[in-house]
Amino acid sequence: YMLGSTRAAADQQRQTHLPLVLHPAPESVAFIGIAIGITPGAAILHEPVQKIVAIELSPAVVDLARTHFHEENLGVLDDPRTTVVI
Repeated sequence: YMLGSTRAAADQQRQTHLPLVLHPAPESVAFIGIAIGITPGAAILHEPVQKIVAIELSPAVVDLARTHFHEENLGVLDDPRTTVVI
């Protein structure tokens, strides 16, 4: 089982890369349910993206993603373009 694990990082990032590459001018993007943050983290690699909204039900999940998976999610939760909504 790899879904939601760091071993599936490339697959999780692809969920972000594909729509952002296909969009002609992706300036803002939202993610519902951030888990460890790998999927929204991929958005910071896209230069045109100016705003990332990360929506999560549990503040504990956000804290864990920020504290324990900062490297894997490319620090998306601390990126100035990111707004976290709990």
